[in-house]
Formats: sequence, structure tokens, C-alpha cells
Amino acid sequence: MGFDAFHRKYPDDAPQLWGKKWSRTTCPINVEHYWRQAGFNAEAVEDIHQTIWNKLICNIFVSGACALTGFTVGELVDCGHAKSVALACAKEADAVARQKGIVLSYHAKAGEGVSLSLTDDERLERYVYEFASTVRGARPSLAQDFAAGKRTEVESLHGAIVEEAKKVFGGAEGKTPANEIVANLIRAKETTF
Repeated sequence: MGFDAFHRKYPDDAPQLWGKKWSRTTCPINVEHYWRQAGFNAEAVEDIHQTIWNKLICNIFVSGACALTGFTVGELVDCGHAKSVALACAKEADAVARQKGIVLSYHAKAGEGVSLSLTDDERLERYVYEFASTVRGARPSLAQDFAAGKRTEVESLHGAIVEEAKKVFGGAEGKTPANEIVANLIRAKETTF
């Protein structure tokens, strides 16, 4: 059985994460070994879906709101108005992941070191704020492209959350209003690029 899908995590100094997309129980340990032998900082993960969605939630939190405001990640987190939009987008993405059955690293699981005294929303907020604290001076690539008058990856982020919500919630509209608004505002501006 071959590995037909892998995921690579950026930036270059971070571990390159690899995993089978179709399996939650088998790690491609041999692939990790060979990449490490070649000099790469590689790490096999058991659940590539969790890894992808953990990163996606963080990107959803910062990308669109930073693009629309022109803020760095730190400025976004420090501005209550912008942060509330960003957090609404992240919560919607989290709801889609849950509906898909994807258990994210911050989801409550008894006995696994996750504080069960916090609500789901509080754990999500803690997760995205912790991420943001590590990149406060950064501008997400979507925001950089937007500021430069270039087409962005909005369809792969906010647009994708809207479309995936339609699939997993049985075609129901209105499950991701924050992501839809952010995506539509970015799309609107992109028509002038």
C-alpha cells in the first residue's frame, strides 16, 4: 500500500510533518526515517487530518481579519473588534472539523491532559491565542498578497470552510456567516486587482 498523500508543514525550520491521509492508526515511520537521513527535520504523525486542521484553524483565525484590517497578528489580537471576527471564523472552522469527526489537539478528551474545566470555546481561544503569541509581528501570506494587490488563497481558507460546511451540514446555508463575510469582502476587493 503506497502513500498517495502527504502533508508538508512550513516554515522550513519547522518539522516537516508526514502522515497517511486515510489512516488514523499507522504512521509512515519509514518515510520519516528516510527524510531524516537526507537531512530534513521530519516527523511522522498518526493523524494527518488533525495536523492539517490544527494548522487550518490557526490560519483561519489570522488570515482574513489581518488582510481586511492591514494588521499584524499582534495588532489583530490586541484589537477587540478585529479579534472577535477572527475568533468567529475560527469557531466556525472548528464546528466544521467536529462535524467531520476530526478530533483536534485542543478538543476535550478525558485523561489526556486537556483541561476539562474549560469550555470547548475557551480551549479553542487558548489554542489560537497561544499560536498568535508566537507570530505577533507576522503578516499572514493572505494579508501580504491582499496588501500587494495580488489574488489571495481565500478560496483555500475561508471559502473552503464555507463550502465544506455545506457538505457536512447537509447543504444547510448560514452555518459559517463570519467566514462567508470575510471571504466575500476579500473577493470583492480582488475584483479590482
